[in-house]
Amino acid sequence: MSQEIRIKTESIPESLRRMERFVQRFERRYEMTSDEMVELVKTGRFRETAEIGQWLTTYRRLKDFRDHVKGGATGGTHTIAI
Repeated sequence: MSQEIRIKTESIPESLRRMERFVQRFERRYEMTSDEMVELVKTGRFRETAEIGQWLTTYRRLKDFRDHVKGGATGGTHTIAI
């Protein structure tokens, strides 16, 4: 039985909003900013679980994405496959 591969595309603003909501949920849950959690994990004062790893990975992608958009990079399409 073969599986069908589905690809969802979304605009850059939609991707940014989705990642922002994800990061904000974790900041509320842990009652600290993402930068604070990065520092705690870096210094070994907080253990990086799979959940925290997903949070910080999304946070880093969001920062990189914002920097990329802010830098005026407009080449390619304005959608992201997720």
